[in-house]
Amino acid sequence: MGYVGAGELDEFEAVSAHRVGVRDGAGDGGAVGRDIHGALLLRGEKDRLGRRGTFGEVWPEMPYAEGIPLRSGFRMTNSAIDLDAIDRKLLREVQRDGRASVVALAERVGLSATPCQRRLKRMEEAGIIAGYGAVLDAPRLGLGLTAFVEVSLASRSEETVEAFHAAIGRMPEVLAAWAMSGETDYLLQVVATDLEAYGEFATRRLLRLPGVKDTKSAFVLRTVKPPAGLPV
Repeated sequence: MGYVGAGELDEFEAVSAHRVGVRDGAGDGGAVGRDIHGALLLRGEKDRLGRRGTFGEVWPEMPYAEGIPLRSGFRMTNSAIDLDAIDRKLLREVQRDGRASVVALAERVGLSATPCQRRLKRMEEAGIIAGYGAVLDAPRLGLGLTAFVEVSLASRSEETVEAFHAAIGRMPEVLAAWAMSGETDYLLQVVATDLEAYGEFATRRLLRLPGVKDTKSAFVLRTVKPPAGLPV
């Protein structure tokens, strides 16, 4: 792993994106500072108490994101983007409240607004944050039935598969679809107003899709745990 001098890195992005190792002027191995939460803090970033990160501070060995031990600075990796504790806390916050302002998010993770915005933009550009949206209540919209449908195809030819993919892509009732291993080929999540409406959808539309051999439906009786954010 290569190192740079204490005065040669000022920007957070250069360190965060590449995990460049840092040594102080005396040549001793030393990680950058950390904030009151134990997260890495780089020059130009402020923690909740307004302290700025500096180079050359020697901290005891501490775990980094993904369980990688941190000794003399950052470990070089081949990943497109590396996430530290603050990045992960930001991801949890935007999953919980996608409408929160940058100022509010910054306060929650212990940063000022500018470095918080940089982190969000970096994760958006890397595709980690794929988008923002609202969570709608299906029963209040009259969609009181949710079904998980196993679909088996008569043929797995490229033409059949592509036609099936295109067809379910045009069906708004199909919220999600997954290609599966095992005995079934696909698993669909479908919503409908009631059992009668689902029956119409299944017999008149789903079973008539190109290449569909068989379907098996299971209906949600009660939501025990609603969809939650990813564990980051």
